[in-house]
Amino acid sequence: MSVNNLNKEKNKTIWFFCTSEPNQLDGNDVKYRRHGQLINHLLKKNYNIILWTSNFSHFTKKIRTNLNKTQIINFKDNLKIFALKTLPYNKNISFKRYLSYFLLSREIKKNLHKFEKPDLIITSIPPVEPAIEFIKFAKKNNIPSICDFRDMWPDIILDNFNFFMKLAFFPFYILMNEQLKYMRNNSKYIIAVSKGMLSWILNKSKKTVKNDYIYISHQIERSETKKYLNKIKIFYAGVIGTANVMEKFLKFFNKLDPNIKNKFEINIAGYGDKYDLISKEAKIENVNFLGWLNQSEIKNLSLNSNYGLVTYKNRIDFLNNVPNKISEYLGYGLPIITTLKGESFDLMKQKNCVYFADIDNFKNFKETMNLIITEKNYANLQKNARELFEQKFNNNNNLKKYEDIINEII
Repeated sequence: MSVNNLNKEKNKTIWFFCTSEPNQLDGNDVKYRRHGQLINHLLKKNYNIILWTSNFSHFTKKIRTNLNKTQIINFKDNLKIFALKTLPYNKNISFKRYLSYFLLSREIKKNLHKFEKPDLIITSIPPVEPAIEFIKFAKKNNIPSICDFRDMWPDIILDNFNFFMKLAFFPFYILMNEQLKYMRNNSKYIIAVSKGMLSWILNKSKKTVKNDYIYISHQIERSETKKYLNKIKIFYAGVIGTANVMEKFLKFFNKLDPNIKNKFEINIAGYGDKYDLISKEAKIENVNFLGWLNQSEIKNLSLNSNYGLVTYKNRIDFLNNVPNKISEYLGYGLPIITTLKGESFDLMKQKNCVYFADIDNFKNFKETMNLIITEKNYANLQKNARELFEQKFNNNNNLKKYEDIINEII
């Protein structure tokens, strides 16, 4: 039976839980991400959607406008957003963030009977503490559920702490791991954002659960082939926080001979815990700090750049993932300059559209920048980048894959 025929009989209702993405509450010029894209896709198929989220924006670190209390906002006939009140936090890895999620989970539990039971529940993880309330509710009421794992909590939290902080956090780590196992074992379907992350969550338990991985994807029209002009333009857009090694990349870049350095222009757009400090201290010729840009501005810079820059630590979660910005750069036909190895690097190396910037060895770093300058087949790199995007990160293909899983369940 087709999707349209199913929905003629009865429009299916899906609950989404997601706190880590922008949504309709954040204005018109919003770049929808994984669940935002899927929600908009399913709305067109006449599904009824209720998005459970927070009144606090993870990206801006501010309470959303006019949302100082828990409330329901009706956006369309088939879209409701339930903004739940919680505690703001400033740092991504902090006790205050954990407390925020603890309070959010209590608010969820208090309101689970606010609506009629849905046909399906889809939870985004992290955060762990609020998400488990939906899986418990789903199990108790015999509602199928999908757990979408997008980060390696709590392992990466522990990885960021010193010895004494690890000791203090360890009881919470044990608790969160038990919660992860519960969600993994009691969901109808497990989805992860990468092959490595799927293996990580499946290895938490031996119970057999249907599973798949779907990369974070985008809808980006094919752009015109670019050329090297007066300068080779490198573009970075994203968070510059504790997981970023931008300062090391720029330190090595600044050490390059002027005849190499002057061949490049680096444009850095973003925000984060370290952005202000780096932008003030890194006074380097040909490096421009642009601050926070909206999606239209990011698109324009991407279309006028030669390479996308990725400066993540080689940390377990990044090594087992393909960061969002990589797939977006590829969509614009941008080959990648990256400090990151792992799954993303392997994919791009196989397709020949990546340069590795070794920030632990200046000689290797310098050789890489020289290779970029003397690249004879840049057009081929662009072609390979776009082909990889179409194969792995095209939004239409990945939304269809996600929709097929949903239809299989309900």
